[in-house]
Amino acid sequence: MSLKSKFFVIFFLVSAIPMVVASVFLFNYYTTLNKNNMLDVYDNICLSAYVSTQQSIEKVKTTLDSLAFYNDSENSIINDIKKYSSGEEYSSFDVLQSNKNIKYLAENLIYSSENLNGIFIFTSGGQVIGYGNNIDILPNYNPSKDNWYKETVKRHGRVYVGDVSEKNFIIYGKESIIVSKALYSFESHEFLGVLMADFTPDLFNLNSVNPLPHSVLISVENNDGNILYSNVDELSSPYPGENKESLINSSTLNLDNIKLSISANPDTFYKDIVPVQIAIVSICIVYVIVCIFVSVMMSVSVTTPISTLSVLMSRHKLGNYAENDKYLKRSDEIGTLYNEYNSMIEEQEKYITSEYKNKLISLDSQMKSLEAQIDSHFLFNTLETVNSLAEINGVDDISNISISLGNMLRYSIKSKSELVTVADELANVDDYITIQKIRFNNKFKLITNIDDGILNCRVLKLTFQPLVENALQHGLLKCEAGDTITISSRVKGDMLYFDISDNGVGINESQLEQIRENLKRPPEFKELGKRSTQSIGLKNISSRVELYYGAGFGLIINSKENEGTKITIKFPFITTEN
Repeated sequence: MSLKSKFFVIFFLVSAIPMVVASVFLFNYYTTLNKNNMLDVYDNICLSAYVSTQQSIEKVKTTLDSLAFYNDSENSIINDIKKYSSGEEYSSFDVLQSNKNIKYLAENLIYSSENLNGIFIFTSGGQVIGYGNNIDILPNYNPSKDNWYKETVKRHGRVYVGDVSEKNFIIYGKESIIVSKALYSFESHEFLGVLMADFTPDLFNLNSVNPLPHSVLISVENNDGNILYSNVDELSSPYPGENKESLINSSTLNLDNIKLSISANPDTFYKDIVPVQIAIVSICIVYVIVCIFVSVMMSVSVTTPISTLSVLMSRHKLGNYAENDKYLKRSDEIGTLYNEYNSMIEEQEKYITSEYKNKLISLDSQMKSLEAQIDSHFLFNTLETVNSLAEINGVDDISNISISLGNMLRYSIKSKSELVTVADELANVDDYITIQKIRFNNKFKLITNIDDGILNCRVLKLTFQPLVENALQHGLLKCEAGDTITISSRVKGDMLYFDISDNGVGINESQLEQIRENLKRPPEFKELGKRSTQSIGLKNISSRVELYYGAGFGLIINSKENEGTKITIKFPFITTEN
């Protein structure tokens, strides 16, 4: 991370974090507070709805009980209807009198209750008596086949509440709710008939107790699943019960076939707090944006001089450019940095220009070029040999040549490191010798005298094989029986020496002196692209070793004509662990 970025992060965090923390706290506090308030409102609605529904039920029970247990000094409703079910004889006058008796009480009840339409008694003997406000029962109506009547009888005196619908047996009737109960004799408990009260659909209306009709659903149902009251048409969102997070409350009432259900959808229940939440978030975002702008300005003003110096240092120069004068002329720490670094760069440029820079470029170019100069003409000879053998017989020899050649190619292109173990170099030599022995019909042999303790030492890659090839091509020449190439090693102090010798034709004194002089010359650009005709790249190999390890390392050559040649390579002693 750059210095400017670090300053920006510091300024931004110092300025923005307090505001963000405060905004998060305020957001959560306000949300929690309002949600708790809304839950309190919801609880109040539940309580009010419960109380109101209970009051409606009590009115219904009071209405039915007032008629069922009515008793004056002369007669009662229960005693009055006994004659219609006990088989006693009764006349039309008796029916008229019963209707007169019940009318007085029914008028009082209808007058005192705004939801009551009428009260009727369906006796077990089939007689209907009662009174209604502009409604009446159809003549010859038999209720025993209707569900409401059957359910009422089954309840044995407990109140039954029907659904909201238009009753086809009520003359001039509209949508209403019938409430009924079975009547029995006090003495014999004989079934006397069914008392039915007809109420308007507003009997269980709870609109007055629901201040949030668009968010809270209140419904009253009977056991048959019939809706007696619901404000579902007023909801502004889907039915709350469809939301798995909905608030749902179901209450048990003092009437066993009536159920009160209340539910609310939180998505709309808390919608009033959303604008405030958006305002808090918006203010926080605006503040963060302002903090970003201010932090950028402050970080730029503080780090621009340092960043400029950093860029110039990466280019290893400062220069007296006009745009840097304001920093060079400053008297604070920034000015000191610029002036001291400028002085250092001027001194360094003088040194690099005169000595170090040119030498590095030269050595680097030579190293890359020399690595590419290692002569590979033996590969072409090998390929010719493979082709010849393939035409003649192409069996084991071709297989051995192919395997060895493949190993050498893989080894030559490995680029993980320029340093390899002595064992790897010797393995590469073995692959080369395998090919050449087949080529020269095993007329020469290779002797290896290497101490096992140095097999893991590390040497420069591709140094042994070119020297063995040089011994084979220039030392042994025609490869006659008894020709030998020997590789041996020795350690002196922290130096490692390898001798590669042959018993071939040797080199005469003048030619040997010329080769030694050539090996002593330091690497130069004029050597690039050239190839010695006296040997297979002895100078290239020596230059590679010297460039890699430094002065004092390379090749030493000794030879006597008709006795053989010995080439010594000097390496620093480096183990695998180093």
